[in-house]
Amino acid sequence: MDDLMNKQREIAEQIIKNYNNFKKSPKDRLTKAYIETRCENLQVLWEKFMDSNFKIICLTKSTDKINFKLFSRRSVQHSGRLLLPI
Repeated sequence: MDDLMNKQREIAEQIIKNYNNFKKSPKDRLTKAYIETRCENLQVLWEKFMDSNFKIICLTKSTDKINFKLFSRRSVQHSGRLLLPI
């Protein structure tokens, strides 16, 4: 379980890093091909994130979900705010 949570944290960090790098990209680099590649990379990362998220949910007992920050309302709202600008 810890491995999955660490993996998910790493993927989330990659998503945020890719977003920050995209924001810093020079305007002349923002071609259709560049944006499509970035979107494809983001899609792959998002699928990995959701896959690990599903595994974590399946492996976590319902009584334990209360204790995990991942399942808190605040955590979900925070994640949504991070990913909305993307």
